[in-house]
Amino acid sequence: MIIDLGHINVNSVGTIQQIRKKLLVAGSRLSADPILPTRLASIVSQTCKTYLNQADHLVLGMQLTDQDSGYLTLLLTFSSRNHLPTFSALTNFFDNIEKRRANEGYEVIGQLALPASGGSFELLGEEIRRILQEKSRDELMEEIKAKNEELNESLENLRTTRSAKERMESELNIGRDIQMSMLPLDFPPFPHRHEFDIYALLHPAREVGGDFYDFFFIDENHFCFCVGDVSGKGVPASLFMAVTKTMIKSKAADDYSTASIITQVNDELSKDNKSSMFVTLFICILNVHTGKMVFTNAGHNPPYIIREAGKDPERLATLHGPVLGAIEEMAYKEGTTILNTDDYVLLYTDGVTEAMNLANELYSEQRLVNFIQRISVTGPDPLTESILEEIKTFENGADQADDITLLTLRYKGARQEAQTLEILLENRMEEISRFIQTFTAFAKEHQVENSVIQKFCLSADDMLNNIISYSYTDEATHEIKVEAVIYSNRMVMVISDDGRPFNPFGLNPPDTTLPLEERQIGGLGIHLVQNLMDETDYQRRAGYNVVTLSKYLNGESPV
Repeated sequence: MIIDLGHINVNSVGTIQQIRKKLLVAGSRLSADPILPTRLASIVSQTCKTYLNQADHLVLGMQLTDQDSGYLTLLLTFSSRNHLPTFSALTNFFDNIEKRRANEGYEVIGQLALPASGGSFELLGEEIRRILQEKSRDELMEEIKAKNEELNESLENLRTTRSAKERMESELNIGRDIQMSMLPLDFPPFPHRHEFDIYALLHPAREVGGDFYDFFFIDENHFCFCVGDVSGKGVPASLFMAVTKTMIKSKAADDYSTASIITQVNDELSKDNKSSMFVTLFICILNVHTGKMVFTNAGHNPPYIIREAGKDPERLATLHGPVLGAIEEMAYKEGTTILNTDDYVLLYTDGVTEAMNLANELYSEQRLVNFIQRISVTGPDPLTESILEEIKTFENGADQADDITLLTLRYKGARQEAQTLEILLENRMEEISRFIQTFTAFAKEHQVENSVIQKFCLSADDMLNNIISYSYTDEATHEIKVEAVIYSNRMVMVISDDGRPFNPFGLNPPDTTLPLEERQIGGLGIHLVQNLMDETDYQRRAGYNVVTLSKYLNGESPV
């Protein structure tokens, strides 16, 4: 019969001292020999010390066996992950020593035969087990001390975790602020433009990503819009997004080719990209007066054109190049399509199609297509918001794993006949009067009101005077191009010169409340132009200063 007396984890000198005391008591119950308990306690404690110096983990196991011959056998097992040697004191004391390789390390087993003391073997075994397993005051204090240390360590870990969590939440908040501050959020953004409507939204996930959208006029006729998704999360993704978005707008300032714009942006992002971040992007440039749309897909989700409610939407499936920032010197391509009146263009990120419900099912592109087919499309705003609502219904309370970004443009079919005047002037003052005469005749021929003609003449006179007087640093002859276009509801004048870069509308307006002698010199003419026109704009494009002046006809307000 075998009785397991239990195991003791030997992890300190204090533990060994407690083992020695217990073996002294247990030994006296096992044998009447007064020397045996002392030798047993001494040999075992010495062995534990030796092994503990060599091993990072030691366990002492004890068993008691009842032999038919009237003897008891005490088995002591020393277990460790490290190799355990034997030594003379150990082998001389025990009747038999066995070394063996265990599943998780090594074992040394010592066997010691003792004369049976009579009485119940089970009761003796229980008594010895109680002696060996009962915790002394010192052990209890040691255990309490260890528990206190564990508690303090847990509290410190909690503080560290909480601090790390707070830092992470702070980073996510900063990233989200960067992300949202870079987006156009006012809708409608161009209430005076009747060629199209546009609406976009970004519904951020708990862990902010690098989704973004943007839209802007390159010039009077060309409108650029795009949706992108940066790899990664947090502040790094937000900063990479901000850099990408800024580059796109910069490269598009003097370029009408989406392929050219994206090729340049990719080259810039790929240089020294040690973080290995990348961007998927779909970008479009729409000629608002012809409906022609040029587009490039750089590794992004294919968008859709909704040409007729209830019909299959047209999927722009062609991929024109890989993600941005991955491969330098890639030549991207572009596609072209024509938008008809009331056609919709829907751009989105993978947060839409990869939205997941509680059953771990993806929303999927097919569900998006099915939803588009069955809803009544009444404008970009309700279409976009309806898709978001459909996705949130599908998620049914599941955590949103990624940003959801949607952009919808409705082309309202602004194809119209435009009357155009283009005239080239030299940088000489007398050329101003020639232009005024030519422009006035052109405007009157097309029934523009005299008040509008006068406002354009005053504005053009001031702008041309400034260009001729201050734009050039040499005495050479330069060419100034002026283009005037009459649309059904407005007139636009574009003045281009190759002089030194200068934004006339970047100056602070003069304070007209001050007495004349206290006012700064200059600026009144530009101030007058801004008051005469409904819109004024300046861009530096391909080495030229480009000033655009716009006035609505027939008393129509831009707001």
